[in-house]
Amino acid sequence: MTDQIPLEVTLARELVALRTELAALKDRETHVRLALLHQISAHVDQHDIPVGDTVVRIERKAVRRFDAKRLPPDIRDNPRFVRCQTMTDVRLLDTSGPSDTTDFDVTNLLDVALRGT
Repeated sequence: MTDQIPLEVTLARELVALRTELAALKDRETHVRLALLHQISAHVDQHDIPVGDTVVRIERKAVRRFDAKRLPPDIRDNPRFVRCQTMTDVRLLDTSGPSDTTDFDVTNLLDVALRGT
């Protein structure tokens, strides 16, 4: 008898792997973006760099942003101006313990999970 890993565990493992890859890519993007910005004059409002069929545009502009923290406390803390909503979040929690790093194949698992079969 073989022990079959539950589908939810397999999908959760894939999510962990994807989020790890995304975090590494975001970190790499940050470093490349900062290095690129370092090469461009701070006094230039727009700079285009053609790369094949794409143009990397560096653009500096002033934008207006609403800052709720700057509202007077009697408005900011008034429950009449607050609405509640339900959110569903999928988070990864580091348990810092030994982990099962068994390789798994997730081919078509998302389709299976969504179909419920």
